[in-house]
Amino acid sequence: MTSLRVLVSRVLDVMLSGRRDRRLTEEMAAHLDLLTEDHVRRGLSLDAARAAARRDFGRTEPIADVHRDQRGLPAVDALVQDARFALRLLVRDRGFTLAAVVALALGIGVDTMMFTVMYGLCLRGLPIAGADRVMYVAGRDAADRPLGFSRADFEDVRAGARAFSGLAAFGGGAAAIGDEGRAPERITAAYVTANTFGLIGERPVAGRDFAADDERPESSAVVILENGLWQRRYGGDPAILGRVVRVNGSPVTVIGVMRSGFRFPNNADLWRPLGQMSGIRQQSRNARALGVFGRLTNGTSPLQARSDVAALMESLSRTYPDTNRGIRATVDPINERFMGRITDPAWLAFLTAGALILMIACANVANLLLTRAAHRSREIAVRASLGATRRRVVRQLLVESALLAVLGASLGFVFSLVGLQLFLGSHPENALPYWATFEPDWGVFGYLVAISVATIAVFGLAPALHAAKTDVTELLKDGGRAASGGRHARRWTAAFLTAEFALTMILLSAVGFSVKTARASIEADAALDSAPLLTLWISLPQEKYRTAADRRAFFDTLDARLGAMPAVASVSIASALPYGGALMRQVEVEGRPPAAGGPAASAWTVTVGPRYFETIGVRLLRGRAFDRDDGREGREHVIVNQRFVDLFFPQQNAVGRRLMLPADASAQPARWLTVVGVSPNVRQRALLDTDPLVYLPAGPSPQPTTAVIVRATSDPAALPPLVREEVRALDPDLPIYRVMTLDRAIYDSRWNSRVSAGLITTIAGIALLLSAVGLYAVTAHAVTARTHEMGLRLALGARPGQIAWLVVRRALWQLTLGLGFGLVGMFVWVRLFVGTRTSQSDPTVLVAVAGVLTLVAMAACLWPALRAAHLDPVAALRRE
Repeated sequence: MTSLRVLVSRVLDVMLSGRRDRRLTEEMAAHLDLLTEDHVRRGLSLDAARAAARRDFGRTEPIADVHRDQRGLPAVDALVQDARFALRLLVRDRGFTLAAVVALALGIGVDTMMFTVMYGLCLRGLPIAGADRVMYVAGRDAADRPLGFSRADFEDVRAGARAFSGLAAFGGGAAAIGDEGRAPERITAAYVTANTFGLIGERPVAGRDFAADDERPESSAVVILENGLWQRRYGGDPAILGRVVRVNGSPVTVIGVMRSGFRFPNNADLWRPLGQMSGIRQQSRNARALGVFGRLTNGTSPLQARSDVAALMESLSRTYPDTNRGIRATVDPINERFMGRITDPAWLAFLTAGALILMIACANVANLLLTRAAHRSREIAVRASLGATRRRVVRQLLVESALLAVLGASLGFVFSLVGLQLFLGSHPENALPYWATFEPDWGVFGYLVAISVATIAVFGLAPALHAAKTDVTELLKDGGRAASGGRHARRWTAAFLTAEFALTMILLSAVGFSVKTARASIEADAALDSAPLLTLWISLPQEKYRTAADRRAFFDTLDARLGAMPAVASVSIASALPYGGALMRQVEVEGRPPAAGGPAASAWTVTVGPRYFETIGVRLLRGRAFDRDDGREGREHVIVNQRFVDLFFPQQNAVGRRLMLPADASAQPARWLTVVGVSPNVRQRALLDTDPLVYLPAGPSPQPTTAVIVRATSDPAALPPLVREEVRALDPDLPIYRVMTLDRAIYDSRWNSRVSAGLITTIAGIALLLSAVGLYAVTAHAVTARTHEMGLRLALGARPGQIAWLVVRRALWQLTLGLGFGLVGMFVWVRLFVGTRTSQSDPTVLVAVAGVLTLVAMAACLWPALRAAHLDPVAALRRE
């Protein structure tokens, strides 16, 4: 207890050091006054008494130092003194401070921004109370493909599971909301069981939650609104509770409003009871489309929950062998289901890129510190000669580095906030999940502090140790002429510069590969005439359009009405737009047995209308396009792209060949499909390599959610109001959404790759700038340090070009080493984050990157080399 009081007293004494020093000064002054009075009483004059009192008392400075050591914390006091001295030096040398702080800020800012994005998408977790106790339950078929749950399987598992305090299910998709006097709006609807919100610790901020009775088919239709929809569509009117609105054309009563920011599970705009989902109770047991999650009971581990659910699924497979044989379940924390994985190559690549730019910044600042240490070598020698130990000198220099790190981290944090705002403004609406927030919290601040401390060791330790090795005797004997830093310092600067060039080459190579990918994509799109195309999406509600015949009648009528408009040249539908993704399916080619034990062949599939290729302006290479009867019984036809032909029918005529797309558990029985045409490669994904693609006819059974593509005879921007009127004439409750030109749709679909490319390009540009500045600073310092030598060479007959080459040669040697190490690092980068495809190590990209680095290095050396070549020999020799 006594030691604790002493510690507290010492800490308070340090914190109140000003008052401590004033009190000590007053106390010593009082003692001197008493001694002076005593000498006066003995007969001395006042001045003599004061002098005698000072002799008797002794020197005040050592007494004050001893008192501070006894009352305070000497180590902290020493650090405070070092910090004050370092701050004065940094303020005095403002040019160096600004350069070092900006370099560190760029590195720390980029790295912090990368971590903040990754933390928000992968580590922060869903905003669910006790999320570690909430498990996501999913299915797997015999081929280990992911499945959802059917309503029947969910009910059986919920009834038998003992490891969970409750299990909830959800489903959903696009829906339409309409009211009197308001235009219909496309929204995202979620159908949930009544206990969903309770299991994740949520409840409406207005109105009530769902009740068990709301799930009964005979109950009144009810809905809970998302806060943003309530504010946007109804102005936050509290009277919305109890009001009847139309969802998918049917009247429903609003019973609640959720809190702002809550949109579980998938950016939902409204919620309805799962029991009121159209056709949910008539679905077969193998219609597995529901997500399921549950909260563990107290004392139950995830392993016990897995065992519990596994036993239930095994029982269902025996009871219902036709639909459940081979179906098993997985039980994982819900964060693993919804959050991204930090171990994914894309995230690792971005974190590595952030770390590389931080390392380049640290190498840059280390070189600046080495240069500065060379200029301060005489000062350090004098301090050492006066008794400063090597440890004391190193501590002083590390404190200076720590101040630089604090300043760099502060400015870097500001840079990271600016970068985050640019990042958030670069993606389309609803592209990110509702729980993806990027506000800095204690996790982000902890990372910022950690990397700031790490940078001190990276950029500060080597220069400090080098400076502390100064030979005091030699330096003072030479009158400071050894201030060039010596061979050891030159080796350090060469090593740091080589590292900067190597790391920059890795990042520039990544940019080069992304540019090549984008260029290949643009060249492949040359066959796609997208300029006059307008695209829009329509989601037909199942409540009103229950059968394939109903959907086909709607799209046929819409096709006829739009086709009759003078401004429209052609109309078609598709399940996905170019660059809008596709559905991957396994494929079996007639006459080609699958590889024994190997992975099944696969291709991407898109369902399209009869005039799809005519509408998008693509001419088939062979065969014919679809007609209205393709896809009916006896006319099972498909069209494949050239990439599919290259993979499965090399050097053969694919027209007339047959293939099969094996069905999953919920699909219709698989049938042999005959190829009737071959199309050029129109991309569905933004990749360097084109995907094998199979086009299926939409004629007999259009999908409920479908893209409509309209080719205009002139400017497609004039078509949206006309199209809306035609859709409203067919169904006034049906909204159209994502209305944009195909060029805009392709631009938006590439947002992920565009943002990624923008980030890596910005990082590489910063790396290139830092490397150029670092090379310039080191070269300029070398010219200054070797002025006497160069003047002597000029006096002895050396030509200016030889002097310039002396400067450039050293930079080129470091550049060559950097390119060599960078080449090795680039291959490691490709293997870790890109793959082993040879296209990712194209020598043209490597040559271009090496050329750019060489040009930048030569530009950075140009002014120092010219200054060296034009030295006045007399002035240079006189300077020494």
